[in-house]
Amino acid sequence: MGNEFAGKFAYAAPEQLHGQTDARADIYALGALLLATFRGVRPSIGNNLMDVVNIKARPLDTEGVPEPLKTLIDRMTRPDRDHRLATAQAVLDQMDALQNGSATAEDIDDDDLTVVVPRAPDEPALSEAATIVEPTPVVSETIEPTVSPEPKKKRGILVPVLAVLVIGAVGAGAFVSGALDAVIGPRYPIADPYTLEVSRSENSPPVAIGNMPSEEARDALRALIAEQQGTNDLTLARGEIPATWDSDLLRIIDAVDQLPEFRVQADATGVQITGLTYDASERQSLTNALNQENMKGAFQLTASIDLGPRILSAQALLPILADHKNCGELNVVSAPAAGYPNGSQVMIAGRVDSRNTLEALSGKLVSAIGDRSLLLDVEVLNPTLCLIDSVLPNVSGAGVRVDFRDGSDDSINSTGEFFVGQNPIIEIVIPSDMSEGYLFVSALDVSGNVYHLLPNLFATENNVQTLRGSLEGEVRLRVAHSAADSQDGSELAFVVDDTSLGKTKVLVIHSDEPIFDGMRPTTESAGGYANALAQRLGSINSLDSRILTTARE
Repeated sequence: MGNEFAGKFAYAAPEQLHGQTDARADIYALGALLLATFRGVRPSIGNNLMDVVNIKARPLDTEGVPEPLKTLIDRMTRPDRDHRLATAQAVLDQMDALQNGSATAEDIDDDDLTVVVPRAPDEPALSEAATIVEPTPVVSETIEPTVSPEPKKKRGILVPVLAVLVIGAVGAGAFVSGALDAVIGPRYPIADPYTLEVSRSENSPPVAIGNMPSEEARDALRALIAEQQGTNDLTLARGEIPATWDSDLLRIIDAVDQLPEFRVQADATGVQITGLTYDASERQSLTNALNQENMKGAFQLTASIDLGPRILSAQALLPILADHKNCGELNVVSAPAAGYPNGSQVMIAGRVDSRNTLEALSGKLVSAIGDRSLLLDVEVLNPTLCLIDSVLPNVSGAGVRVDFRDGSDDSINSTGEFFVGQNPIIEIVIPSDMSEGYLFVSALDVSGNVYHLLPNLFATENNVQTLRGSLEGEVRLRVAHSAADSQDGSELAFVVDDTSLGKTKVLVIHSDEPIFDGMRPTTESAGGYANALAQRLGSINSLDSRILTTARE
């Protein structure tokens, strides 16, 4: 890497020992790997660096390898890269020629498949490299080589040169073996970019992949991952990183390791964190901690912690709804079949008996739904109304309308809201298609009282046919009158005071037969009325209602 060796000696090309690499070094490594795969052991590299240099100068030993694999490996691993198969295409061509029988090891000329790559201007020839030994040239048996005797005056130079080579070899061997690590520090390969990623998916063990600058930091992270049955692929490497890189990162990883899901992505100067928690307070606490300078250390740190789960099923909300149900059913509205993703909206509909119940329900739901919005279409009634609703059958309305008027001037009150001192008039409008049966009209107020508006001591008749008489179409019937009309005591009237402010429900029941044994008192408790409804004699055909609200102006 750069001008330094990085790799495994068994598979490295000779020129790679000097940092002189191109595609031909990869061809050599592949050839050496093919040989190792065939034999089951990697090529021998000797016992020290000098052995490595000398062995790399010679062709690999392919004795016993069958053809055509032997020829292929030989051509891929020639020590002189100028005579080596130089490209992947050249390797494929050689394989095709040998495999298809169009040529054999004996009749393929070396020059046919050799691609010569020009040497760079500043690249020394292999024969000039100090530690590379060229293969011995083949000499004809019939020609005796002439060797000139070395002049004696040059022997004095040979000894220092050999000494330098020996010292260099010993030093290189010490460097490679790690004997000098205590003096100059470990010589790990350079990583650029310098990265580490530690992550855990929901309900899965953690995974760590990347670089670490020291054995101590690597082993600490390995132990953390192994403790949770996770996996790691950590490489000791150097890089342009701060001196506290490893300790700062381990501190950050330890902080987020409590999360059910997280990802820590680090480079030389920055850390990006994403995560998931089910606890809003934990998210706030962790976010605050990650923003502290003593947590960031030498890093530029960004963090995004989501409130989960990632996908929320409607079924997960049902226990919460059941715990807060006190006025009929609470329902999840239009829940997605695949669940709610983060960022979606959860809608709940129904009724509760008080604002305290609504607030408690809202708090539990907000904690459960995470990073989703909550829409509550929940009507707040009162315990009286909810008690009566609990004993009424689940039937639809028959179209009986309830209208309100102001007792002071008989004007229509369309809002149904009355203030202290006002006199509400209540009317029911019998629809044109209703001509038989019986009507029961009651007002259920917030104080727990029930006022029977029809029938009662003032208006004893509730047979629809009798109420209609000879009238066709809609029939309007006043069941609560103005204060002026009730002065003689012959009519029932109400005036709003501040003792029972809130919601009063006007309930209209239609049945085929009378549902009570005799007439109910004009006023009774919600509990007594609920008990009578539970033991009613006749069946209820329909329920219509409207809310009347009283308040201080």
